[in-house]
Amino acid sequence: MKSKESVSKCENCGSSENIFKVTILSPCREHSHFEIYCHEHVSNVIREFPEDIDLIEKI
Repeated sequence: MKSKESVSKCENCGSSENIFKVTILSPCREHSHFEIYCHEHVSNVIREFPEDIDLIEKI
């Protein structure tokens, strides 16, 4: 029993290296959801939607 099948992957490119969990606020700011991105794509999200990001965690 070596591998764990629940490996997080970037929602854009499928990479499983340098992965970040990004908590994104809804437009009403009362709800949030999270998305998974690699380092390259999390940088794009930060640049394009900085006001919508609540939390970024490296996983």
